Amino acid sequence: MDGREALRVLYPADRVVYAAGQGRSRTRVRVRDDGTFSDGGGGGDRVEVSSYGSGLEAHADLVVRVPEGREMSVYLAMGETRAEGVSGRLRVDTGSGRVSARNISGSLEVDTGSGSVEVRGAQGDVWVDTGSGSVEVTDVTGMRLGVDTGSGSVRGDAIDVERLGVDTGSGRIDLGRVRAREILLDTGSGSVSLELESDVDDLEVDTGSGSVDLWVPAELGARLQVDTGSGGIEIDVPVRIRTAQRDHLEGVLGDGRGEMRIDTGSGSVEIRTR
Repeated sequence: MDGREALRVLYPADRVVYAAGQGRSRTRVRVRDDGTFSDGGGGGDRVEVSSYGSGLEAHADLVVRVPEGREMSVYLAMGETRAEGVSGRLRVDTGSGRVSARNISGSLEVDTGSGSVEVRGAQGDVWVDTGSGSVEVTDVTGMRLGVDTGSGSVRGDAIDVERLGVDTGSGRIDLGRVRAREILLDTGSGSVSLELESDVDDLEVDTGSGSVDLWVPAELGARLQVDTGSGGIEIDVPVRIRTAQRDHLEGVLGDGRGEMRIDTGSGSVEIRTR
């Protein structure tokens, strides 16, 4: 359709019961004629999928093999999605359900209303957006890695990108073995733990409520600014202090080429060498 190949699974009902769904879950989507989801203003037929109640009991288990270098989009109202060994551009859009992606080469975009997301082994740009659910990313190499979750923890390890951004409304951020030139970590409520393996051009950490623990390499060079509304500040690295107060500190680490800003509304800040 519209110059694209499309595989659509159609059911003769607008309310479908997926009995294999976990717990009591329900999702509503608007489905266009080409099988893609509408954000609300783009038309489409309204479909409700639930793991309980009355309706047409139906589901389909699909295995799709993607040729190398192709673009692939998956739209699923409810259920688990697993992708492995895909080389190309992959987009996964689900209303509710767990998503796992392994050994992806190319770009990866995951958007789920509710459900956990796991990415292990990705080369290329990665973007993960979940309304509710934990996110885990491991062994990611590329230009950009972005994670946005309304509610849920974010864990990561072995990350080597130019730009790293993590935003969670509520949930802990825990990242180990990170190499990135630009880093932005923001959580409304939750602590932040970050282990840096390289120098940075720009690092910003902002948490409304929660502590910040930062491990840095001994050779890190940056201008440092720390603000905390309530909580102590502990700097266990060589730093030339310019201003030091109970809730505010400014100083210079190493050659001072980069920028580091840490702000927590409530919670302590600790910076240590690896």
